[in-house]
Amino acid sequence: MSIMNKNSGKTELENQEEDIYFNFINSLKAEVTKKSYERDLKLFMDFCNVSKLSKLLVIQEPQKQIIHYLMSLRRRWV
Repeated sequence: MSIMNKNSGKTELENQEEDIYFNFINSLKAEVTKKSYERDLKLFMDFCNVSKLSKLLVIQEPQKQIIHYLMSLRRRWV
């Protein structure tokens, strides 16, 4: 069950996910690493055709998706 936050229009789960991501990304010291992680996560989300982090948690066969994504990256570099 998700509870809508009156202030932002986001569910409590979405707010928690944002907090978790925010805490993770800001635990990194190097700005270049932060930017790299943000870029790579966005590219993977685009590949999976999702716009929210929470949607990554429910994709079918996530290991296969990751393998397909890595293979697509490899094809780009060949």
